[in-house]
Amino acid sequence: MASGLLKLATLGGVAASGGGIVAGASMMSGSKQEAPAIQKTSASVEEKESLDQSDDSSSLEPKAPVCIIYKADVPVPKTGTSREFKKLLERFENKDGFFSKLQGVENETQIKKDVEEACAGSNGKKNKDGNVYVWQEGNKWIYSTPMNEKDWVKETTVAQEFTSRK
Repeated sequence: MASGLLKLATLGGVAASGGGIVAGASMMSGSKQEAPAIQKTSASVEEKESLDQSDDSSSLEPKAPVCIIYKADVPVPKTGTSREFKKLLERFENKDGFFSKLQGVENETQIKKDVEEACAGSNGKKNKDGNVYVWQEGNKWIYSTPMNEKDWVKETTVAQEFTSRK
């Protein structure tokens, strides 16, 4: 019985080797096709110039990430130490639009710094999908990192009473 197993193993090895040789040979014989002829094309000088002009401004400058600022109503206590927004009052399409509203507030320099860092996601400040949430108390604007860990504009429990501003 042992000799039968030895014969079977030998035949299996020979068959596998033969199959590999046949497969390799067929692959080699199939690669004798000629490479397709190379076609040369050229564009007129006018076409090249118009392409160069259209690519100059758009491809060289990287686009800044979108950062939308939302003015929310003062957050209300939820559970423990957590708070939540109930209303979003204004939407600013960019930082500059929001910054123009800050003239004369007590903490103008600090809130600008906080919003800049939140938009960039730097120094521990956060935004949620490009959205930054702030609120006003008296003559001060407040940015809070914990209040920017949720995308409040997507929450169904938050009333959106804002009008978009640039």
